[in-house]
Amino acid sequence: MAKKKSHLEESFAQQLDALGIAYEREQRLIPKRRFRFDFVIPAQMLVIEIEGGTWMARSRHTSGKGFAADCFKYNAIIEMGYAVLRYTSDMVTSGDAAAQVGRYLAAVRD
Repeated sequence: MAKKKSHLEESFAQQLDALGIAYEREQRLIPKRRFRFDFVIPAQMLVIEIEGGTWMARSRHTSGKGFAADCFKYNAIIEMGYAVLRYTSDMVTSGDAAAQVGRYLAAVRD
C-alpha cells in the first residue's frame, strides 16, 4: 500500500517540475527492506526526503523508534553509494529545498 502523498511532497514535486528536474517517487531501493524514499534521481544516485512533522511534539520522525529507523535507512542508502538530501517543511515552503537540489545536480553534472 503506497503512503498518502503529503501537501509538502506535492508542493516540492511542483517545484522540481518547474525547474525541469526529473525524479521518481516512493521508491524502494534497499533490498529486503520496506523503506521508501520520497524522491529519487537515479542517474545522479540522489535520494531526497521531506521530513514532515519536525516541529510536532509527537511525530514518527521525532520518536526514538522512528529516529532510529531513519538513521538505519539513511546510512544503508549511503552505503549503497547514494547521496541523501533531507528537508523540513520550512525549507520546502520557502523554495530553498528545490533550489539546493538544482545546485547539487549542477555541481555533480560538471
